[in-house]
Amino acid sequence: MALLTVLLVTIGASLGGQGGMMMAFIFAVIMNGVSYWFSDKIVLRMYGAKEISADETGAAISGEPLSLANALRKLERGMERIPMEANPATAHMFIVNPLIGGGLMTLFSTHPPMQERIRRLESMAGIRQ
Repeated sequence: MALLTVLLVTIGASLGGQGGMMMAFIFAVIMNGVSYWFSDKIVLRMYGAKEISADETGAAISGEPLSLANALRKLERGMERIPMEANPATAHMFIVNPLIGGGLMTLFSTHPPMQERIRRLESMAGIRQ
């Protein structure tokens, strides 16, 4: 954000002198503020996300590791039925990895494999596989 501000102020100064620099700085502050405070809402709207109730999902998530593991299984099954077309820049915001990739793509994955996450939750609850 700071680098973008410096870039905009520099361009503003070169195009409009001190007045252009001030206009660019004000624009950068507004743009950075909107990005900082509303980026989550922007991404959710980008994907058409909506809040759903526990009745709609069929699984109320509580603090129990087993219910969290079951919820992950349901999410994984949902992604298999309805794959997402996700922008790689927003993939880290998903619970289930929306990008399918192997090989070198797994080096940069922000998500551990779903089965590993489920195994960890089940081990927290004392279940051995």
